[in-house]
Amino acid sequence: GIYSDRHVLLEIIVSYSSNGASELGTDLLLIIVLRAWKEGGRTWESNDLRTILSSNKDLRCKFLSASSHTIKEEIQSTIISNSGVDLESYLWADRATRALDILHQSVDGTLSPTAFVGLDSTNFWTSSMTSSSMCEKLYLCFMYLLQKQTVESDIMTLIEDEDSCVWTL
Repeated sequence: GIYSDRHVLLEIIVSYSSNGASELGTDLLLIIVLRAWKEGGRTWESNDLRTILSSNKDLRCKFLSASSHTIKEEIQSTIISNSGVDLESYLWADRATRALDILHQSVDGTLSPTAFVGLDSTNFWTSSMTSSSMCEKLYLCFMYLLQKQTVESDIMTLIEDEDSCVWTL
């Protein structure tokens, strides 16, 4: 889990899925992959999970769609408490980075990174500026996302994304 960076049961399920992936349906594999993506840590970084995603294009496409949807919902959700906004933003950036890594590895790289994570809407940026808590959340999410990019070209892709509305405000 979040505190130990390890979820042993999930690791076992991912390992089993990797070895017997053909026996499991795409829907069940998607649930397993999404759970590992949300958890992060050792399970997400395992070779077994990479094998599952690389060997099944349909699963990879469904994962990208589901993870993008989740990331967009999370960033646009209302903040319940300002006390947890920093941790919430940090964990959001972790999940977004993990999903962007898979997006970058996929054959279809036509979707812009800012659109994938929900940062491409001028209306969203503008409306966020009317609430100090949403403005702070958006700032922290974007800064943590930039911070987590390991390759300079990934950072530049996010900043120079021509579909991004960040520079039009």
